[in-house]
Amino acid sequence: MKKDLDYIIESVVKGVILEYGGVSNDILDISNVIFDKIYKEHRDYPRKPQTYIMPPFNGHPLMRKRFYLCIDSLDLAKIVNEICVDLYFYDSNDESYDTLYNFLNENGFVSNNFSPRKKEIRFTFPWPNDDKLGNDAKTHILSTINHEVKHAYQDAQRNGTVIPDQYKRAQGELSKPFGKNKEADTPCKELVDYYVPWIYYKIDIGEIDAWMQEMYIEAQNTNDIKKTKTYKKLVRTIKDYEDLKYWYSTKDTYYTSQRIKDYIDKSIRRIDDPIKYFALCDRNIAYLKKKMMRVIGRWNEEQGTARGSFKQYARNEIPQEYAFRLKKTNPSLWRKLMQRFKFR
Repeated sequence: MKKDLDYIIESVVKGVILEYGGVSNDILDISNVIFDKIYKEHRDYPRKPQTYIMPPFNGHPLMRKRFYLCIDSLDLAKIVNEICVDLYFYDSNDESYDTLYNFLNENGFVSNNFSPRKKEIRFTFPWPNDDKLGNDAKTHILSTINHEVKHAYQDAQRNGTVIPDQYKRAQGELSKPFGKNKEADTPCKELVDYYVPWIYYKIDIGEIDAWMQEMYIEAQNTNDIKKTKTYKKLVRTIKDYEDLKYWYSTKDTYYTSQRIKDYIDKSIRRIDDPIKYFALCDRNIAYLKKKMMRVIGRWNEEQGTARGSFKQYARNEIPQEYAFRLKKTNPSLWRKLMQRFKFR
């Protein structure tokens, strides 16, 4: 009996620690359900040629299926009203997932997003004619699903998401072609117009949480989480922000001769006040670094390469608020945890 109890307690505590590690097991489970539903339910819908809305791919018209998943589970119904899926088909014998995805993306046909207003998730994926997805393709699909489910899940937890005007303005700036601004008369100024909204978008708190979920899924298909696309993208974002701050404060004549500080101010004001912009970015970059360390810690724990014991991690890293939350939700288990791990 004591052995069973010890196992239950260890499982609960480990679940709390892993959740604290930046990745939600609930979202992993929901995302797997969505993937399985796409795999099965698409067979109930016919393919249609897309001859009028897009150019041919690899010398032939693309076939597409658009359908809505059946929301027949409570877990799904809690977070979304609809899940719309577009699948574009390719012949896995002489075509690839990546090549078709890049083609769709370059032509503006990829739409992976969550709408808080509609409580709707939209997905666009290439799909093999024979349903045989390679590991890389499956990883990309699952990581994308996890990203958007994370948004929907957090929206449901908060009982609705209010999108700040600044975030909307940053998205508007991102939609502009690179170098379109006529005032950007130097390469550095062109980069400023790219960095300012892109950094703001990537390090939004909700986006960071979704990136963490995505990075963890990508790591399942590699032997090093630091080799994932999302990890590299986020490290690059941190470096881009450090560069932007350097350009803003440097006395180097290369930058001062371009009045780059004034130009950065002007670019930021399309989104927000410069003081508020840098203050928010500083906070969110710190949050991003902390979350990345936690997800990497979880990954290392699961791979058996973590530094220090699991018990030390539990004692040193779990904030007391988790124990108090458990006290309210499950008083009996909380008392046993207090006795076992001596939380105070």
